[in-house]
Amino acid sequence: MTLEFNRLTKRFGEHVVLDAISAQIPSCSALALLGPSGGGKSTLLRIIAGLLISEKGSLCLNGILVPNREGELLHYRRAIGTVFQAFNLFPHLTALENIALPLRLAHGMSKVEAQAAAFALLERFRLTEHAHKKPGALSGGQKQRVAIARAASAKPKLLLFDEPTSALDPEMTAEVLDLIGELRAEGRDIIIVTHEVGFARSVADRVIFLADRKIMESSTAERFFSAPQTAEAAAFLERILKY
Repeated sequence: MTLEFNRLTKRFGEHVVLDAISAQIPSCSALALLGPSGGGKSTLLRIIAGLLISEKGSLCLNGILVPNREGELLHYRRAIGTVFQAFNLFPHLTALENIALPLRLAHGMSKVEAQAAAFALLERFRLTEHAHKKPGALSGGQKQRVAIARAASAKPKLLLFDEPTSALDPEMTAEVLDLIGELRAEGRDIIIVTHEVGFARSVADRVIFLADRKIMESSTAERFFSAPQTAEAAAFLERILKY
C-alpha cells in the first residue's frame, strides 16, 4: 500500500486534533502509528478508515483520492476492515452471526453463503466451539478474535487495528497479537495503532510518529527504532521501553 496525506486537518469543535499534517508513505505492507496518548493516532486511523471526515486537506490510498463526503464513502468503507479496542460486537448476536450479518448486508451474500464463510473464519481463528455464544459469554481475547475475523471476512484490501489489545490482559494480548502477526505473514496490508512497541517493531516496515497534533517522524521501522530523528520520538521510546 501507499499513503499520502496533504495538509490533513481534523478538529472537534474548537479542539484541533490533527493540524495540517503532510506525509508520503512509500510502498509498505505494515504501518504502525505510534506516539503519546492524545497525539491524533486514532483520529488519523479513523480518517483512513472512512469513519471520520477531515475539515481540510486530502488523503490518497494506493494513489486514489479518498472521498471526503459521507455519501461517497460507503463503497470505500467496504474495502477496509477495521478492528477497535472495544470490540464493537453486536451483543444480541452470536459470534457466527456477528461475522455473517455484515457479509449479507454490506456484501450481498446469501444467508447460506455468509454463514459458511463465517464458520470457516471461526475455524481458521480457532473459535469453532464458540460459534453459537453471544459476546457476553466470551473472554476479552475471544471477543477480539471474533472482531478480527469479522474485519477479515470480506477479504478487504486493508486491515486497520485501533489499540486492539488495550482492554486485554497480558495472556490475551499475546494471543491477539499472534493472530495479527499471522495475518501480516499471509500478506495482508495492515495499519495499527498500538502501545505494544515491541510488537510494532517486529511487524511494521514503516512508522509514523504523531505528537502534539502533528507528524513528527515518518520513516522505516528500522530507522525509527534504532535512530529516531526527533527529541520527541527519542523521549517517547526511552519512556515506553524503560521497563
